[in-house]
Amino acid sequence: MKASYIPLYRKYRPQKFSDLVGQDAIVKTLSNAIKLNKVAHAYLFTGPRGTGKTSAARILAKSLNCENGATVDPCGVCSSCLGVASGSSIDVIEIDAASNRKVEDARNLLDKVQFVPVSGRYKVYIIDEVHMLTTEAFNTLLKTLEEPPQNLVFILATTEIHKVLNTIISRCQRFDFRRIRQDLLVERLAEIVKLENINISANAVNLIARRSSGGLRDAISLLDQVSILSSTGKEVSENDILTLVGCLNDDTLIKLSDSIASKDTGTLLSLLDNIIQLGNEPLQIARELMNHFRNLVFLKSVEKIDDISHIIDISKEYLPDLKAQSERFEVIEIVQIIDKLSECERTLKTTTKQVLHLETALIGIANRFDINIISELEERILKLELALSGNMPISPKPAAEIKKPEPIIKPVEASRQIEQKDTVITPKVSQKPAETRQAEQVSSQSSAEVNGEENIEVAWKQLLENIESIPSRMFFSSLATPAEINKKTVVAVFKNESFAKQAQDKSKMTPFESAALKYFGELPKIIMRTALPDDKPVAAQTPAPVKPAPKVNYEQISQELEETNKNIKPSVVVDESPSEPVDEEVTEEMNRLEAPAIAEDLPDSARMVLELFNGKLIN
Repeated sequence: MKASYIPLYRKYRPQKFSDLVGQDAIVKTLSNAIKLNKVAHAYLFTGPRGTGKTSAARILAKSLNCENGATVDPCGVCSSCLGVASGSSIDVIEIDAASNRKVEDARNLLDKVQFVPVSGRYKVYIIDEVHMLTTEAFNTLLKTLEEPPQNLVFILATTEIHKVLNTIISRCQRFDFRRIRQDLLVERLAEIVKLENINISANAVNLIARRSSGGLRDAISLLDQVSILSSTGKEVSENDILTLVGCLNDDTLIKLSDSIASKDTGTLLSLLDNIIQLGNEPLQIARELMNHFRNLVFLKSVEKIDDISHIIDISKEYLPDLKAQSERFEVIEIVQIIDKLSECERTLKTTTKQVLHLETALIGIANRFDINIISELEERILKLELALSGNMPISPKPAAEIKKPEPIIKPVEASRQIEQKDTVITPKVSQKPAETRQAEQVSSQSSAEVNGEENIEVAWKQLLENIESIPSRMFFSSLATPAEINKKTVVAVFKNESFAKQAQDKSKMTPFESAALKYFGELPKIIMRTALPDDKPVAAQTPAPVKPAPKVNYEQISQELEETNKNIKPSVVVDESPSEPVDEEVTEEMNRLEAPAIAEDLPDSARMVLELFNGKLIN
């Protein structure tokens, strides 16, 4: 029976420190620790996958327990070295933290570490993917990691160092494994190709190195996969690798980018449909385009291509075409395109309609939606400057395209206009000739438009006479003084805030607005407020002095009113003059605003009380 096939990444796993690729600093530090007998009790290896963390841990274990002594070059043939390589060594225990992550597993481990090494000098515990341990399991290991038994070494390996507790990291010597450079990967792959006699082109080997993202294990695994294609006697080419891993070739990416540069949406969608019909996933297409524009921004940002040739993920034969294409974009434009593709990638990971979202994203990029192009902005600014300087006229828009701005109505004015519309008070039709009415209106308006002190007092007096509600008229005449009166604005000033708030009430404001509308012919902006520092003294603005009302015995007046109301019926004034029909709601509002009728034969003192209190009796 033939032996089972050993994958290349296992067959060519590093067996000595000298076999580790691209980790020179780590190799030197660990080698010196062994030579100087300064081996720490705990190590923490972190870095991307496939960079040699677990291999370095095994090499360190072999170097410490080799029968030839603690050496940087283990023999690899003794029982200890063979046991470590096969995973059967009693003194070197490998633990997968993903399947042994509970606190009970950590306690079992602590029970076993108390035993001394059996055949070797050190007992080594290699805990892979240590970030998978729970917080409780980490806390269980803390004390042992800090002060382990003699000749005990912990080697922790992880790809996600941020998930490891800081208390664990502080108790270990940390080594960060870096991604392996592309030239070192190509060199190692070429050695394996030669040893395995694989028929593959040099460009294909370079492509494998570029697609491995700095991980040697991934590169060797891909080489192992494509080596099967060469068994038929045909040389493996770049297109074979692209087809195998589902990537786009450089020619297709350049065509897609050309259609985006020229804003040719039709060609873009046609190319995209052909690519998808060949079985390529939308998510992979977005990633390939991101990588392509990454190469473009690198070429656009530097002058010498040789300085960045090792980080550009493209064949050398396509470098001139890529350089020419980079001239069609601006750096800021490419950066924004990469950002849009990155956003599209996040969307494609969660949506069920990947093709639709990819198509719309590329259409938006081709038409430069939300992408600012500096050259276009500079051109527009230059044209505007030339037009303003008179060197180039600005072509006006047709009159049909110019929209007149809608008038802006302040909220307060709008509400008052609505109230005015809803509560229109139709004044009685005057019997005077039209010429006389027009002359009086012009005279009153001209007197109100002048803000002189005397004219303000006259206009204020005439305005108050137009208030039909007697209580409202008495309220404003006794408590308010005018600060400004004209067609646009009427400002009434009160001595305190409570009176100003009462004036803004609808029962007071509506009669005042009706009077202003009747007086000016239009509704001005009415402001009720307290006095400001810039206002003239109230005494200077008050109208002509009024004789103080005589002292009245209100109890006597109340008794007189009660007796009078029993015997006197309120008179009703009927306007027999013809008038236009009025809306019922308006009529009700007018009736509400009308003062109650007062008997003519009442004493003067009783009449004054009725007017002050809106006809209500005061007990």
